[in-house]
Amino acid sequence: MGVSQKPNHIVITPESRNNQHLEQLVEIYKSAYGDGWVGRKQYEEETLKNVSAHHMIVMDGKPAAAVDMNRDRIISIAVHPDFQGQKLGVMLFKKVAESNPNAWITISSLAHGMLSTVLNEDLNYELVEDIGKIEQLYRGIKGVNVSYRVKVTQIRNRKLRSLFRAKGIEKDTFLATYRPGSIHDSYYTQLIFQNRS
Repeated sequence: MGVSQKPNHIVITPESRNNQHLEQLVEIYKSAYGDGWVGRKQYEEETLKNVSAHHMIVMDGKPAAAVDMNRDRIISIAVHPDFQGQKLGVMLFKKVAESNPNAWITISSLAHGMLSTVLNEDLNYELVEDIGKIEQLYRGIKGVNVSYRVKVTQIRNRKLRSLFRAKGIEKDTFLATYRPGSIHDSYYTQLIFQNRS
Protein backbone atom coordinates (compact mmCIF):
# COMPACT_ATOMS: atom_id res chain seq x y z
CA MET A 1 0.00 0.00 0.00
CA GLY A 2 1.35 3.46 -0.96
CA VAL A 3 1.95 6.34 1.41
CA SER A 4 -0.93 8.79 1.57
CA GLN A 5 -0.20 12.25 0.25
CA LYS A 6 -0.65 15.44 2.23
CA PRO A 7 -4.12 16.95 1.71
CA ASN A 8 -4.13 19.51 -1.10
CA HIS A 9 -6.45 22.49 -0.56
CA ILE A 10 -7.76 24.33 -3.61
CA VAL A 11 -10.14 27.27 -3.97
CA ILE A 12 -12.44 27.28 -6.98
CA THR A 13 -14.33 30.39 -8.05
CA PRO A 14 -17.42 30.24 -10.26
CA GLU A 15 -15.28 31.65 -13.07
CA SER A 16 -12.59 28.97 -12.69
CA ARG A 17 -14.99 26.05 -12.03
CA ASN A 18 -14.84 23.51 -14.85
CA ASN A 19 -16.60 20.20 -15.56
CA GLN A 20 -13.96 18.21 -13.66
CA HIS A 21 -14.47 20.39 -10.58
CA LEU A 22 -18.23 19.97 -10.87
CA GLU A 23 -17.88 16.17 -11.10
CA GLN A 24 -15.60 16.16 -8.04
CA LEU A 25 -17.98 18.32 -6.00
CA VAL A 26 -20.96 16.16 -6.98
CA GLU A 27 -19.02 13.02 -5.99
CA ILE A 28 -18.19 14.43 -2.56
CA TYR A 29 -21.71 15.65 -1.74
CA LYS A 30 -23.50 12.63 -3.21
CA SER A 31 -21.24 10.19 -1.33
CA ALA A 32 -21.32 12.09 1.96
CA TYR A 33 -25.06 12.83 2.09
CA GLY A 34 -26.42 9.79 0.25
CA ASP A 35 -30.20 9.93 -0.10
CA GLY A 36 -30.29 13.13 1.96
CA TRP A 37 -28.50 15.12 -0.74
CA VAL A 38 -30.54 17.57 -2.84
CA GLY A 39 -29.39 15.89 -6.05
CA ARG A 40 -27.33 17.01 -8.99
CA LYS A 41 -30.13 18.83 -10.82
CA GLN A 42 -31.05 21.02 -7.85
CA TYR A 43 -27.37 21.50 -6.97
CA GLU A 44 -26.62 22.80 -10.48
CA GLU A 45 -29.80 24.84 -10.90
CA GLU A 46 -30.20 26.30 -7.40
CA THR A 47 -27.10 26.02 -5.22
CA LEU A 48 -24.44 26.89 -7.79
CA LYS A 49 -26.08 30.17 -8.81
CA ASN A 50 -25.40 31.56 -5.32
CA VAL A 51 -21.94 30.05 -4.75
CA SER A 52 -19.14 32.60 -4.50
CA ALA A 53 -16.37 30.01 -3.96
CA HIS A 54 -15.72 26.33 -3.33
CA HIS A 55 -12.97 25.01 -1.07
CA MET A 56 -11.96 21.46 -1.93
CA ILE A 57 -9.46 19.07 -0.42
CA VAL A 58 -7.92 16.48 -2.68
CA MET A 59 -6.04 13.49 -1.25
CA ASP A 60 -4.16 10.94 -3.32
CA GLY A 61 -5.64 12.57 -6.43
CA LYS A 62 -9.23 11.97 -5.21
CA PRO A 63 -11.81 14.55 -4.09
CA ALA A 64 -11.98 14.16 -0.31
CA ALA A 65 -13.92 17.11 1.13
CA ALA A 66 -15.59 20.32 0.03
CA VAL A 67 -17.26 23.52 1.17
CA ASP A 68 -19.56 25.75 -0.86
CA MET A 69 -19.59 29.43 0.14
CA ASN A 70 -22.17 32.16 -0.42
CA ARG A 71 -20.05 35.17 0.48
CA ASP A 72 -19.25 34.55 4.18
CA ARG A 73 -21.81 31.79 4.67
CA ILE A 74 -20.82 28.14 4.49
CA ILE A 75 -23.84 26.73 2.67
CA SER A 76 -22.59 23.15 2.25
CA ILE A 77 -19.78 21.14 3.79
CA ALA A 78 -19.04 17.45 3.37
CA VAL A 79 -16.28 14.89 3.73
CA HIS A 80 -16.33 11.86 1.42
CA PRO A 81 -16.91 8.69 3.50
CA ASP A 82 -13.57 7.24 2.31
CA PHE A 83 -11.76 10.14 4.01
CA GLN A 84 -13.79 10.68 7.18
CA GLY A 85 -12.05 10.55 10.54
CA GLN A 86 -8.96 12.43 9.30
CA LYS A 87 -9.98 15.90 10.58
CA LEU A 88 -10.61 17.17 7.05
CA GLY A 89 -13.73 18.98 8.29
CA VAL A 90 -11.60 20.89 10.81
CA MET A 91 -9.09 21.63 8.04
CA LEU A 92 -11.87 23.00 5.81
CA PHE A 93 -13.23 25.24 8.57
CA LYS A 94 -9.70 26.61 9.12
CA LYS A 95 -9.10 27.24 5.42
CA VAL A 96 -12.46 28.96 5.06
CA ALA A 97 -11.72 31.19 8.08
CA GLU A 98 -8.36 32.19 6.55
CA SER A 99 -10.01 33.49 3.38
CA ASN A 100 -13.33 34.57 4.98
CA PRO A 101 -12.57 35.79 8.54
CA ASN A 102 -16.30 36.38 9.16
CA ALA A 103 -17.33 32.92 7.93
CA TRP A 104 -20.48 31.46 9.44
CA ILE A 105 -22.58 28.33 9.21
CA THR A 106 -25.99 27.05 10.27
CA ILE A 107 -25.99 23.57 11.77
CA SER A 108 -28.96 21.42 12.75
CA SER A 109 -29.28 21.09 16.51
CA LEU A 110 -29.36 17.31 15.91
CA ALA A 111 -26.18 17.13 13.76
CA HIS A 112 -23.90 16.11 16.60
CA GLY A 113 -20.97 15.16 14.36
CA MET A 114 -20.95 18.57 12.65
CA LEU A 115 -21.43 20.35 15.98
CA SER A 116 -18.47 18.44 17.37
CA THR A 117 -16.37 19.51 14.37
CA VAL A 118 -17.24 23.23 14.54
CA LEU A 119 -16.54 23.21 18.29
CA ASN A 120 -13.13 21.55 17.84
CA GLU A 121 -10.51 23.13 20.10
CA ASP A 122 -8.44 24.13 17.05
CA LEU A 123 -11.25 26.32 15.66
CA ASN A 124 -12.55 29.76 16.68
CA TYR A 125 -16.21 29.44 15.72
CA GLU A 126 -18.64 30.79 18.32
CA LEU A 127 -22.37 30.37 18.75
CA VAL A 128 -24.30 33.46 17.61
CA GLU A 129 -27.25 34.13 19.92
CA ASP A 130 -28.19 37.71 19.04
CA ILE A 131 -31.23 37.74 16.74
CA GLY A 132 -30.27 41.10 15.20
CA LYS A 133 -26.84 39.72 14.34
CA ILE A 134 -28.40 36.54 12.95
CA GLU A 135 -30.72 38.47 10.65
CA GLN A 136 -27.81 40.71 9.59
CA LEU A 137 -25.79 37.61 8.63
CA TYR A 138 -28.65 36.27 6.50
CA ARG A 139 -29.18 39.62 4.77
CA GLY A 140 -25.50 39.60 3.77
CA ILE A 141 -25.77 36.55 1.52
CA LYS A 142 -26.58 36.49 -2.15
CA GLY A 143 -30.14 35.55 -3.06
CA VAL A 144 -31.81 36.47 0.26
CA ASN A 145 -34.51 39.08 0.68
CA VAL A 146 -33.35 42.08 2.75
CA SER A 147 -36.39 41.69 5.02
CA TYR A 148 -35.29 38.18 6.01
CA ARG A 149 -36.65 37.18 9.42
CA VAL A 150 -36.08 34.17 11.61
CA LYS A 151 -37.77 32.94 14.74
CA VAL A 152 -35.80 31.78 17.73
CA THR A 153 -36.33 29.29 20.48
CA GLN A 154 -34.32 28.18 23.47
CA ILE A 155 -33.34 24.52 23.34
CA ARG A 156 -31.79 22.13 25.82
CA ASN A 157 -29.44 19.55 24.37
CA ARG A 158 -27.24 17.32 26.55
CA LYS A 159 -24.84 16.50 23.72
CA LEU A 160 -24.39 20.17 22.86
CA ARG A 161 -23.90 21.05 26.53
CA SER A 162 -21.18 18.39 26.70
CA LEU A 163 -19.45 19.74 23.58
CA PHE A 164 -19.44 23.28 24.98
CA ARG A 165 -18.20 22.03 28.34
CA ALA A 166 -15.23 20.41 26.56
CA LYS A 167 -14.34 23.92 25.34
CA GLY A 168 -14.60 25.29 28.87
CA ILE A 169 -18.02 26.92 28.33
CA GLU A 170 -20.86 26.15 30.74
CA LYS A 171 -24.26 26.49 29.05
CA ASP A 172 -27.56 24.71 29.64
CA THR A 173 -29.71 26.35 26.98
CA PHE A 174 -28.94 27.45 23.44
CA LEU A 175 -30.60 29.92 21.09
CA ALA A 176 -31.69 28.08 17.97
CA THR A 177 -33.35 29.51 14.87
CA TYR A 178 -36.04 28.27 12.52
CA ARG A 179 -37.94 29.71 9.59
CA PRO A 180 -41.71 29.86 9.96
CA GLY A 181 -43.47 28.50 6.93
CA SER A 182 -40.47 26.47 5.77
CA ILE A 183 -40.84 22.76 5.07
CA HIS A 184 -39.79 21.84 8.63
CA ASP A 185 -41.05 24.98 10.43
CA SER A 186 -40.10 24.85 14.13
CA TYR A 187 -39.33 21.11 14.07
CA TYR A 188 -35.97 21.83 12.43
CA THR A 189 -33.91 24.14 14.58
CA GLN A 190 -30.45 25.36 13.65
CA LEU A 191 -27.58 26.86 15.57
CA ILE A 192 -25.46 29.55 13.95
CA PHE A 193 -21.72 29.63 14.44
CA GLN A 194 -19.41 32.39 13.22
CA ASN A 195 -15.65 32.48 13.11
CA ARG A 196 -14.20 34.82 15.68
CA SER A 197 -11.73 36.89 13.67
